[in-house]
Amino acid sequence: MTPPQLNSTWAAAYIQLIVLLMIFLLGVPPIIKSLDLPEYLRRMRSGSQRVISSILFIACLALGAIALSFAWWIHPCSESIGLSEDWIGAILITSALVLVIVIWLFFFIRFRDLRYEVIRQREKRALRNNVLDETALDDLIYIGERSLPGVEKNQVLEALGRMINKIQVQPIYKRSYEQLGEIVNGILSILISEDNKGNINNFHVARGIFKNALDIIRNGAGLPKPDVESIFRVLGFLGKTAIGMASETEGQGFNITIIDTATEYASSPSSDISYPIEAIGRIAEEALLRERFFIARYALYKLKVICIHTADSQYNKAAAQFIGIASNIWKRAPEAREDIRACIIAEAERRRVGIEEYISQALAENIDSFRYSVAGQIMRMKNEFHFVQG
Repeated sequence: MTPPQLNSTWAAAYIQLIVLLMIFLLGVPPIIKSLDLPEYLRRMRSGSQRVISSILFIACLALGAIALSFAWWIHPCSESIGLSEDWIGAILITSALVLVIVIWLFFFIRFRDLRYEVIRQREKRALRNNVLDETALDDLIYIGERSLPGVEKNQVLEALGRMINKIQVQPIYKRSYEQLGEIVNGILSILISEDNKGNINNFHVARGIFKNALDIIRNGAGLPKPDVESIFRVLGFLGKTAIGMASETEGQGFNITIIDTATEYASSPSSDISYPIEAIGRIAEEALLRERFFIARYALYKLKVICIHTADSQYNKAAAQFIGIASNIWKRAPEAREDIRACIIAEAERRRVGIEEYISQALAENIDSFRYSVAGQIMRMKNEFHFVQG
């Protein structure tokens, strides 16, 4: 195969083409800048811009070298250039075109999802050398708050979930269980942001992240676990929020998963039940306010399960929450009173305690915990309870 014959006219045209390609590549930064990007991503893409500048600098040097080589081999140029020069010219111009195509393919692949690129960079920086970088974490939360519900928010939530996993596998974590608070609060901020609230799918992703974290924490016996409080505080808030923002079916399904997560944690040996039962209680109270009685009844059933599995040293806490929710259902759903009455009697008999004494113990525990409004409900139920029996 013979390459295209090269003369001085074509050689000059090829050099001009290479120079034009170089100028074309130099126009990439303005093209990138002109992309229709949200402002929150524009201020965070400095790392990507440095990569672009470095690659374009190298590419332009390569194209410049090709142009100079071209000029060197054909100068001085006569109308008759040999076959070897023809091959050199063909190789150089082909190399220039291939270089431009490869660079543009790189840009297309790298920036087809600039959001993910920025998230990935911040995630790496946030836990560099296993030390939490608060600035990078704040950037991730900032992106998440302004991301659209669904896939965009999930990208940030999943990045934060990976960070939690990396923290929890470190030996130092098992000596404190207190390093996740900022990330947990950041997840909540992303989901309830005034700019873009998360949808029910985002809520499920967050619950999955917290469930995995709790499974790891649960295996460390005999230690205080401050992160448990943060996680269940956020789970309780998300449950209450889901009841108001989602359809009845979606809110019901999400809250069942939260209540199950709390029950599983509280029912395990040596777990402190305070935080999971508080989360269940908050969800049940919100459900009753919005007349979502299935959720409240499910919460009551699961609290009874916790009572069955709880050690005597923590039983009064569980019973106080159990009777508190029962009294709230008693107040708001009179048609459920016979069911509630039977449930309370069964638990009192299991504990081999008189019904009045059992309710009185729960009443005293709520008063000691300064839950006076709940105590008032229990008192009213107790009075009516005897009337029903009578």
